[in-house]
Amino acid sequence: MSLMNFYKLFKEINFRFLSFINLFFPKNERKIVLYGRKMFNDNLEAMLVHFINNNYTKKYKIYCLLAEPKVYESKYKNENIYFVSGILSSIFHLLSSKYIFHTHSLSVVAFKACRNQKIFNLWHGSPLKRMGNYKKDSKKPVGARSDNYLLVTSKFFIPISMESYGHTEEQIFLGGKSEK
Repeated sequence: MSLMNFYKLFKEINFRFLSFINLFFPKNERKIVLYGRKMFNDNLEAMLVHFINNNYTKKYKIYCLLAEPKVYESKYKNENIYFVSGILSSIFHLLSSKYIFHTHSLSVVAFKACRNQKIFNLWHGSPLKRMGNYKKDSKKPVGARSDNYLLVTSKFFIPISMESYGHTEEQIFLGGKSEK
C-alpha cells in the first residue's frame, strides 16, 4: 500500500469514527468555531471581523482553532474570543459546537455534521480547477462530506460547485454583492 493510499484510508477511518462520536456530543448553541488549521486565511478572518463588528461576541463564544494562534491573539483580543491550538481540544470544540466555519476543509478532523449542527465551507476562491467529482477518482472528498453549506462567489459557480461536491441548491450560499 502506498503512503498516499494509507493516508486516504486513515482519513476515511477517522471520518467515520469522528462522525460516530459526534452523534453523542451535546452541541452548544452559543458556540462558534472558526477552523483555520495553520492560520486564518481567506474568508475565515473576514468572518471573525464580521462577528466582532456585529456584536456576535455578546451572545456567542468564538473559538478560533489555529496551529499558530499567537499571531492573532493580540490582534483580536476580546472577552469571548478564544484561540486554541491543541489537536484534542480542537476536536472537542469542533464536536461540541453548533456552528463551524472553515475555508480549506476540516481535513484530518473531518466528520459528518449532526442534524442540529451547521458546518459552513466559506471556501477560498473560485473552482477553476478540477476538484471533487470533477477529478478522475470521482469519490467525494472526505472534507466535502462534512459541509452542510458552501459559499460561492457568483451565480456562475453554483452549478459547478453543486456538481463538484454534491451539494443541493439549498446548501449553496451566494457571497458578495447580489447579481442582477
